[in-house]
Amino acid sequence: MINGSDLISARTREHVQAVIRQLGYRPHALARRILRNSQMVCFVLANRRFLHSFHAGILQGAEACANKLKQHLVFVAIVCEKETPPGQIALPPILEEKGWAEGVILTGECSLI
Repeated sequence: MINGSDLISARTREHVQAVIRQLGYRPHALARRILRNSQMVCFVLANRRFLHSFHAGILQGAEACANKLKQHLVFVAIVCEKETPPGQIALPPILEEKGWAEGVILTGECSLI
């Protein structure tokens, strides 16, 4: 999406760009060069129980798509207060260290989303 893919709708692109601006995201140039093709997508479940069949189904669908695209899917769960400003949400290391994941799927409920 950041790379300008035509597969993303204008509405989704605008939303993601707004979140990028709000969080102050800056690509980590060295990590991007080293891990240019990590082929890793991070599935983030925020403030929800993974045991719920709805979220498990979403994760299974994402995993099936990742397999078809020869991507690796990593699952992480985060817990944060809804009122926590996006810049203060404790991200898992795979997201905190920019460049490890080429894509992120955000699910659940948090001000990050």
